[in-house]
Amino acid sequence: MLTAERYMALLDHYAESRGDSAEPREVEVALDDLTKLCHCTERNVKLIIRKLQEEGLSEWSAGRGRGNRSRLVFRANRENFIIELAQRLAEKGEYRSAFEFLDQHE
Repeated sequence: MLTAERYMALLDHYAESRGDSAEPREVEVALDDLTKLCHCTERNVKLIIRKLQEEGLSEWSAGRGRGNRSRLVFRANRENFIIELAQRLAEKGEYRSAFEFLDQHE
């Protein structure tokens, strides 16, 4: 559930920063920006990114060298992701968590 919350936070943040309603598919980011957004250290941000990659939610391409920004690709569609997660929570019997997640992100 924590990974889902982090994915949604990243997706929402970069959708807002673009200023349009379309969800971003690929954004350029710096690790410093992600540490501020996630309120954690650079090491933990790398762990979060790795976890998102393992779950197939995103792709990460590190920018090599000074001044080169990294690329973060969002693979899951926002609406489908929200619905699928709520369904998985409901199947486990976690109805309260499912409805809270839907309420928070819809």
